[in-house]
Amino acid sequence: MKKYVLLLLLSFLSFSLAKEEISSLEKKFLSCNTIEGNFIQETYIKD
Repeated sequence: MKKYVLLLLLSFLSFSLAKEEISSLEKKFLSCNTIEGNFIQETYIKD
């Protein structure tokens, strides 16, 4: 019984860690997109 509980806890922890990593990656991706968008807007405005 203890083994099952430990497996459940481990899987839950790994799942929550993966979710946190995915959200941080999404934030990085979004920030990169906004930086690129601003850069493109600035270059087009200059031309």
